Amino acid sequence: ETPDKPSSCWETGETDSVPWAILKDKKSGRRFLVASAQLCAEGSEAQQASAALIMSRIAEINKESLPVVLAGDFRMEAGASELSDIRAAMKDARTTAAASDSKHSHNGWGKKNETVDHIWYNGFSSCVEFSTIDKPYYERNFISSHFPVQARFIF
Repeated sequence: ETPDKPSSCWETGETDSVPWAILKDKKSGRRFLVASAQLCAEGSEAQQASAALIMSRIAEINKESLPVVLAGDFRMEAGASELSDIRAAMKDARTTAAASDSKHSHNGWGKKNETVDHIWYNGFSSCVEFSTIDKPYYERNFISSHFPVQARFIF
């Protein structure tokens, strides 16, 4: 409710933030905005309000209309109604990439199979690749309760 300082999520009391940065591609020199989100764990109203606020803040920050990447743990499938504001403004890298996978990203330390981690984008000409990195590291099957997701974009 107070986007300029940490505060509790609408219904849940959780404190979440959305860090963002403007980055520059070393080869082309083109700039783009990246934001990382984690929506509230519970509460449909809170999740929908959070998604709407994220899109509003991106619009405020992105005065130059730079390409945008919004990634993170959205705590729900991409088609959920709570994410309608994001879907209206951005593309889902998992479903639009030329090469993609359909692996689950939230493993719950081997106890869950949910697809809740997403990479959304706009302003790029295409998404070449989307992947979920589920290989073992340091002889451990799970380095987190979520597998990392990655995408590659073309300006």
